[in-house]
Amino acid sequence: MHGGKVIWLMDNHTADLQNFQQSPTYLATPLELNIEDILFRYGVRINYDLALDLYCTQIPIIETVGGNPQPKLFPWVFYPLAVSRNNHPIVKNIDPIWFRFSSSIDVLKILILILQF
Repeated sequence: MHGGKVIWLMDNHTADLQNFQQSPTYLATPLELNIEDILFRYGVRINYDLALDLYCTQIPIIETVGGNPQPKLFPWVFYPLAVSRNNHPIVKNIDPIWFRFSSSIDVLKILILILQF
């Protein structure tokens, strides 16, 4: 990584649609990956929250209409879509990216002190 670019993709909490189907409340529990210290050195903190976005994908939910169960698509704000509006060569011609239960991040300003003896 010596001055290059890095993309970190990690699953830092347990969140599943099956958990949501079993109870009306939703609980996402954080996973202890023990990687927080190294990310902090690079100036990044991953928060233990769930990002919500109105620009999202839809999930099928069974809806009973007149005693007849029918699947309908409803927007699910926990599945945001990331779309690049930029014409940069790296993201040119890339379809929208579907995130599931993503978290927010904080970019930190870190002062690195070099001690010389």
